[in-house]
Amino acid sequence: MLTGTFIITPYALTYDMGLFAAAVGLMATRDKSTWPEQKERILILTLAMLLPILMIPVGTIGGPLAPIIVLTVFFIALRDAGFTFAVPLWRGGSGKLATATSPAVASD
Repeated sequence: MLTGTFIITPYALTYDMGLFAAAVGLMATRDKSTWPEQKERILILTLAMLLPILMIPVGTIGGPLAPIIVLTVFFIALRDAGFTFAVPLWRGGSGKLATATSPAVASD
């Protein structure tokens, strides 16, 4: 819910991101047994924890780093919660959707 707050807030500054970094730290320590296999997840969550420090220097260059990282963390949180995402399949125009299951659901 905290990551969703930063998606809809029009004005989030560096000092607002302290709570976000703490929540991301909790997400990072959630499942330590799969750390070696999840290098991309570790990289994204590390960037998210460093976001309060990186926002100002990258913002002066003009790069939209914060929205990209916050949205990525939001989708990681949704996947960890067990949500599935629909992926369109091309089966001769049948229009059916396949669901990509979350790793969290498989471990239950």
